Amino acid sequence: MDAKPTDGAAKGAEFEKGDVVMSVNGKPFSDINELRTYLAGFGWGTETKFRVLRSGQVRDIVLKFNPATLDEKK
Repeated sequence: MDAKPTDGAAKGAEFEKGDVVMSVNGKPFSDINELRTYLAGFGWGTETKFRVLRSGQVRDIVLKFNPATLDEKK
């Protein structure tokens, strides 16, 4: 992550600046465009498990794609 998400579906999730996404739902990614395409396939209400590397420790973060997080931006 370049920065802590302040808007979009990841707003309010436990992501932090510097997190390295290792996998989503157990599927590893090494290319950001592949990751973006994969995430675009999820519908609203879907829960997704991200495995990230933060400060040398592996962490799991669950993100629910919630359209309400988009409305909060307004």
